[in-house]
Amino acid sequence: MDRMQNSVKNVLDKRAHLLLFCKTVVEEKLGITIITYNRASYLDETLRQLLSSPFKDCKITVLDNCSPDDTPVVCEKYSHLFRNIAIFRHKHNIGGAGNYARAVEISDMEYTWILCDDDTFDFTEVSDVIGAIIYGTYDIIIVGSPGLFDTQRGIRGNPMDLIKQGIYYYYVLSFIPGFIYRTEKYDSQCLIENYKFFPYSYPHFAIIDKSVRENFTVYVSEQLIVIRNLLGASPITLLSWYRHWIYCCSIIHDPKLRELTMASPFKQQGGYRFLMMFIGHGKIFNKGTFYKDMLTIFVRFSWKLRLISLPMIFIPRPVYIVMRHIYRFVQEKIFKITPAPLVIDKSRG
Repeated sequence: MDRMQNSVKNVLDKRAHLLLFCKTVVEEKLGITIITYNRASYLDETLRQLLSSPFKDCKITVLDNCSPDDTPVVCEKYSHLFRNIAIFRHKHNIGGAGNYARAVEISDMEYTWILCDDDTFDFTEVSDVIGAIIYGTYDIIIVGSPGLFDTQRGIRGNPMDLIKQGIYYYYVLSFIPGFIYRTEKYDSQCLIENYKFFPYSYPHFAIIDKSVRENFTVYVSEQLIVIRNLLGASPITLLSWYRHWIYCCSIIHDPKLRELTMASPFKQQGGYRFLMMFIGHGKIFNKGTFYKDMLTIFVRFSWKLRLISLPMIFIPRPVYIVMRHIYRFVQEKIFKITPAPLVIDKSRG
């Protein structure tokens, strides 16, 4: 009996030492940077979740984009709770894209994970991600998804392999907190190329495209770790957002891949009905610029997408308003789901 107890104790001791070793190695390899502006309550929740995660002792940096709210108070609170945290507050608001670029610029660990301030995390099973970081096999580790429907999990390969398996690769990586990348891959040239995307919601599009062109090794985590916040008010309309996406996709050289990627947001979200949602959202909120914005998108569409979208464009605005309210009613009253606000958040500048 004593021998069995000693054997169990030895196994547990070895496991504890192994876990400690893995934790130490990850802390030496992974840097986490949180970009934030004017969302103190969200930032508080993000830091609270990180504090109880296996990554709490990694190097954590918070880049406060000169927030006018209580963000400095939240940062001060957590500066005493994390062992290895640095807080930087910019003298001026340098823009969301500028803050992202700063996060890339200051990265100095082997792997970098850039987080936003308003998403949710599930750290219940991250051993595969920890292992991927320790062994350093992959250039990109996908840990999140931007859409309502999750991508395939627990697979690996180069980007084209994943695309052939049905993953909308560009769109999945459009979610900034949804991937960890090997820091050296994000070189100066890639950072410079990103500047052309600054006005278009995707300041990291160049690294996504580079990962495809240069055949990065990619791993998709077994569990969805970062869950995108879909309930907050957007700073721009869905149509404006999609116009930005179309512009970024225009740099993709392969025409078939470009067409697939342009259509990927509503394909992963559940079908072409989401294209109607984008167009309807634009008709409701982009009153003065709707047709100009739509023309910018339309000329970059394939003939198939043009034929699908054309009838949607000419549906009257009041019809879209009624459809939107019916959709919200069904979500709230029947499916008991809290829908996104019917407003545009102008404070997110």
